[in-house]
Amino acid sequence: LALDLRLLNNVIDGCSYPLPKIQDITTKLAGFKLFTVLDLNSSYWQIHLPKEYRKFLTFTTPWKTFQFKRLPFGIKHAAAYFQSMMDIVLSKCKHNGIHCYQDDIIIAANSIQELNAKLNDVLSTLQENNLTLAPDKCSFATQEIQYLGFTISSQGITPGINNTDKICKFTTPENQKQLKRFLGMCGYYRHLIPDYATKVHLLNISSNSRTFTWTSEHQEKFQELQRTFFTKPFIVQTDWTKQFFLNTDGSHIAIAGILMQKQDDGELQPISYYSRTLTATEFCKQ
Repeated sequence: LALDLRLLNNVIDGCSYPLPKIQDITTKLAGFKLFTVLDLNSSYWQIHLPKEYRKFLTFTTPWKTFQFKRLPFGIKHAAAYFQSMMDIVLSKCKHNGIHCYQDDIIIAANSIQELNAKLNDVLSTLQENNLTLAPDKCSFATQEIQYLGFTISSQGITPGINNTDKICKFTTPENQKQLKRFLGMCGYYRHLIPDYATKVHLLNISSNSRTFTWTSEHQEKFQELQRTFFTKPFIVQTDWTKQFFLNTDGSHIAIAGILMQKQDDGELQPISYYSRTLTATEFCKQ
C-alpha cells in the first residue's frame, strides 16, 4: 500500500535524531568470530500510532475510508523515529557486540556460548517490547555474514555478494540516469577501493554534464571499475592492539590515503581507503 504523503510531510516538524553510520557499525564488529543477524517483521508496521495522530493518516478508497493504526512507510522522519525506538529498546540489553541499523540487528561473539547468551538477551528484550522477527530473513551463528550490503567475517570486509553481482553485470550506461545509478552502487564501497576518486573522475564528469558523453575512454574506466569489484576488494578488520600505518598520495585530480596495520605474517594490510577529488579552489592553486 503506497500513499502520497507529501502534503502531510511538508507540515511535520524537523527531527534531528541521526541514523548510525554503517562504517562505524562494521568497524565495531572487529575481533569477533561468530555472527547472528535478525530482521524485524514488517518493521514500521510494528509501531502503534497514538489515536490522536491517526486522523492525519486517513485515506479514501472506492470502498471505504481507512486510517493507519501503525507507522506507514513514506512518512517524514519515520526512519529516524524507528531508529531511536530500536536504540532505546536494545540499550536494555546487558551485552556488547549488539548493533542495529533500522530493522537489521547484528549480534557478534567469539564462541557459541557467548553468542547464545547475547541472542537470548536480545530475544527477551524484543519480546518484552512486543517486537517480532521474520525467521526466513534471519541468519544464526555463522562465521561469515551478509549485513547492510557487506560480507563480514573475522578476517575482514568485502562488498556483499548480491551487490557485487549487480555491479559486475551492469550493462554499459546509455544515459546519465543509468550512469548515476551505477556510480551510486559503486560509491557505497568507496572505502574498500584504493584511489576510488581517480577511478571515477571521468565518469563523474559525464554524469554531471549537460549532455551525456560516452567515449572509448569512458568505457575503459567503466570496465576497470567493474573489474575492481570482480576481484573482490578487501579490507581487514581493525585490531586496536596493533600499530597503525598511514600512507597518503595526491595528484592533479585527487588526494588519497590508506590506513593499514601489520598482520601476524608481517604484511601490511589495508583497513580503510580514503580519496576525494580536489575542490575548485585546490585545483586552481596548483
